[in-house]
Amino acid sequence: MLIRAQVVLAASLVLGIAACGATNEPESADRASSQVVSDDDRDRDFPVAATNGDTLVDDRPPGASAPATGGPEQGNQQPEDSRSSTERAVAVVSGKGQYLDQMDQIGAPAEIVAKARAAGLTHLVLRARNPEQGFYARGILDELLPAAHAVGISIVAYDAPALEDIRGDIARSVEMAQYVTPTGDQLDAIGAKIERSSAPNLDRARADAYGRGLRAALEPNYPMIGIVMNPNANLANYPFNEIARHFDVLSPMDCWTGVTDDGAGFVKTSIDLLNGLETRRPISVVGQAYPIEGANTYPPPDAVSAAMFSAKSNGAIGMSFWSWETTRTDTWGVIIDFAW
Repeated sequence: MLIRAQVVLAASLVLGIAACGATNEPESADRASSQVVSDDDRDRDFPVAATNGDTLVDDRPPGASAPATGGPEQGNQQPEDSRSSTERAVAVVSGKGQYLDQMDQIGAPAEIVAKARAAGLTHLVLRARNPEQGFYARGILDELLPAAHAVGISIVAYDAPALEDIRGDIARSVEMAQYVTPTGDQLDAIGAKIERSSAPNLDRARADAYGRGLRAALEPNYPMIGIVMNPNANLANYPFNEIARHFDVLSPMDCWTGVTDDGAGFVKTSIDLLNGLETRRPISVVGQAYPIEGANTYPPPDAVSAAMFSAKSNGAIGMSFWSWETTRTDTWGVIIDFAW
């Protein structure tokens, strides 16, 4: 597939972003101009992650088929999918999920899928490429995708764009979206983890150019997940509005230990802030299942349970945890027992 977008970079506004939203930044930035949404899009019936009755926005036409997926429940060799990109993304990341970070510490794909199914997970998310190794996850996906799809589990692969060579970032994401396993399986969605650690010059113009170009390069109804910083401390200094214009679901990285003991309140605030963006999107929270700065900051099971309840009761469509290999046995118990 040819990349159809002509990416134009505006002048950069350097933003201060802290990992997992742990610290405030002194800089500020003007909010982006309001998103213009058609009446038809405003009237679409998507899940609403709020209590005020507003509907979520899907600003892409639903007609064309994507180069990947169609829902794992359909099996291999997927037929064309007429759902909109947002409908498809919501189907992929609703419910409980896990992030797969260090695959060599986790086990074989068949074992991962068996445990995920037993835990009631609906989706798994893994990084599929990095600048040093390129698209290194092909072999993993060749085993993971058919095994997961056979039991109705969706797979999302993500990249962390550097946003220096934006055309190159887009091409790499398209390569993931187009990948087909020997069994005919493809990803159910792609994600972009957008943060300063991978994109030191992250600003509004770069985020908008990347999202706009990626959307133009993929089929109109291909599902895209924006993995974003926690907004609690970063709302003014991070391009949330620009990302929300182009991505179908927002997944805030809500890592609360080291900031507060109130994980439930932290998650609620995150959801409330994202619901106030100019373009509202469904929200699937990334929860914490790892120690930020040592074992003493690992969230206790009751805090994880409260955060899950907060996410669900405040309208999030799902919650995934970072990450599989750091999730303790007691936290696994909470995830298994929680009914989404």
